[in-house]
Amino acid sequence: MDKNNYNINELYVKFIKRNINDQELTELKSWIAASNENKKDLWEFCKFYHALDAYTTIVETDSSKAFSKIKGSLKEPKEKVSRLFMLQRVAAALFLPLLAFSLYVFTQQRAAETSSIVYTTNPGMIAQITLNDSSKVWLNADSRLEVSKNFKTNRKVRLDGEAFFEVTKDKKHEFEVQTPHDAKITVLGTKFNVDAYGKNKMVKATLEEGKVAFTYKEDGVYKKVILQPTESIVYNSSLQKVVPNQTNMETSIAWKDNRIVLKNTSMEDLSDILYKRFDVKFVLKTKALSKERFTGELDTQTLQSVLDYLKISSGIHYQIVESLDKHTIVELSK
Repeated sequence: MDKNNYNINELYVKFIKRNINDQELTELKSWIAASNENKKDLWEFCKFYHALDAYTTIVETDSSKAFSKIKGSLKEPKEKVSRLFMLQRVAAALFLPLLAFSLYVFTQQRAAETSSIVYTTNPGMIAQITLNDSSKVWLNADSRLEVSKNFKTNRKVRLDGEAFFEVTKDKKHEFEVQTPHDAKITVLGTKFNVDAYGKNKMVKATLEEGKVAFTYKEDGVYKKVILQPTESIVYNSSLQKVVPNQTNMETSIAWKDNRIVLKNTSMEDLSDILYKRFDVKFVLKTKALSKERFTGELDTQTLQSVLDYLKISSGIHYQIVESLDKHTIVELSK
C-alpha cells in the first residue's frame, strides 16, 4: 500500500479509536509490516494523538492536517516523564494483541490560564512522573494529578484516581495529597499508595515505608490517623466513616510494577484491577461468581492470559463481546 495514494493517517485514527473494520485493519497491518519506518510512523502518531487528546480532537476527515497540528503543539514539560509503561491491548473478538503504544496523556495548561500542571491517564494507561523536588509518582489508569507550578515551596497535589508516591524528604515543606473527598494525606518523606477516584465513595491509603497522617471528616469534625508501614485505611466519604478493611499491601501497589497480585481478592476488587489494567468491564452471568475469591500472581500484559488463569484455577468460563461504545465487555459464567 502506497502512502501517497492512500490516507494512512485516517487508518491510524480509526485504529486508535477502535472503529476500524476488518478490511482496513488488514491494510494497516500490511502497511506496518512493510518496513520499520512504517512501524515508527504509527508509534509517533499514537504518541502525538494521545498527548493532545486532553484538549483537542482529531478530525477524521482531515487527519493529515490534525497530525501536523499535534506535532506543532507539543512542548517539553518542566517535570520529567522518566518512564512509560507500555500496556498491550487485546482485540475483543480475536484475542490478537493490537499494536502496543504509549497511552500516557500529558496536559500542560498555559500559564495565563492556570497556575497548575495537570497529568491525566485514560483506562489502560500507567505513567511515571518525576516532580520538581525529585519525588516520583506512578499514576494509575483513568487518573488525574494536578500539581502547583510553585510546587517546590508548596508541595500540595490534588489526586482524582490512584497513584503511588515516593516522596523526597524535605523537613521544611510537607507533602500533601488532596482528594475529591473530605480526606487528605500528609507526609514529609515516604512511600505510599492512594486510591481516591472522585466517582467512587471510598478513599484508600496504603503505606509501604515511612509514616503518613491520614486526615478525614467524621460527623462534621476532622480527625487524623497515623499509619505505620504495611498499614492501610479505607474511608467511606458518603458515610463519613473509616471502615474495616483487609487490604494487602502487595496487592495494592503491584500495579505500579506492571504486576497483578491476588491474595484472597474478591471478584469486585479483581474486576476493578482489570478495568484499570485493560479497560475491560465484566458482566457476571452467574450470581455465585460475586462470592469468588482469587489468589495468585500474574506477571502478564495480556487479557487472554488473565482470563485463561481464571478458567484453569476457578473453572470460570468467559466470552468476549463488544459494547456499542467499543469498550471490551467480558461475560463470566460458571
